Amino acid sequence: MRTRAFWLSVACLAGVFPACSGSTTFSGECKRDSDCEQYERCDTLDYRCVCDEDEACAQGEYCNASGSCQVKSGCYTNADCTGGSICDIGTGECIASTACSQDSHCDIGKICEGGSCRIGCRDTADCDLALREVCIGGQCILGKCENTLYCNFGLVCQHDTHECVQPAENHCAPGCDPWCGAAVCPAVGDSPCGEPTTICAGLDAMSSHCWVACDPEADQCPSGYQCKPTTFAWATCDSVEDCTDVNSASNVLNTCGVTSHRCLINQQVCNTDADCHDFGAPTCLSGYCVIGYHCEPQAGCQ
Repeated sequence: MRTRAFWLSVACLAGVFPACSGSTTFSGECKRDSDCEQYERCDTLDYRCVCDEDEACAQGEYCNASGSCQVKSGCYTNADCTGGSICDIGTGECIASTACSQDSHCDIGKICEGGSCRIGCRDTADCDLALREVCIGGQCILGKCENTLYCNFGLVCQHDTHECVQPAENHCAPGCDPWCGAAVCPAVGDSPCGEPTTICAGLDAMSSHCWVACDPEADQCPSGYQCKPTTFAWATCDSVEDCTDVNSASNVLNTCGVTSHRCLINQQVCNTDADCHDFGAPTCLSGYCVIGYHCEPQAGCQ
């Protein structure tokens, strides 16, 4: 408004309009939004009230982006339809509640085919997740699994059969260090937890447990377990060199103990470093040396 008034004043001073007086009369409808009715706003380009919301328009109209009421062509929500019909937002048309044009028009456990909803599924998202149903062969099946989250604690989902089963690995097997039963001691290279990638974690024979190696990008750990970076309280670091320097107290190289004849990380029986499993290059993460990832229960091994 200041720009318009200023221009008129300059024009008068310049003698462009001989009939100009020292003042001008505002002829617009509004200067601000509060000058307009409810659901309207002030268009300050031409100082008139225009619609701001659909409520400012008549029945069957909506407020478009330019602030004008425009006749609706079709529907936007189910409220725009009558007689129990629903709005197909893809086409903007009201269709019978028993008809469909996409799967989202159908109830849980049904999909849209040939304009009608039928029992079936394309993937598990079409099934009742509250009941833990899984889509198998185009049908929602109860009591199966799609991943380990469907299983009870300690079980894993066998993906080819969609069954929750006991894992083959020794997750949280207790008392893994030391071990020597029935007067038969292990041979060089043997690991107390079976696979050399599985580590024996704990303070002593009574509190030690087996942690099975895992890939953080895969669904490998049992239900209730997490695939976590494996660290040791004594292996702190400022850089990765602290984790690999043989002279560092924090080094996590899986070397053979001279007197214990056990490998540092996984407790394999050894005579030389060559008998110990190579865990690869460690990393320094959040102040601790990380040798890999292993499955750990959220509440700890019991």
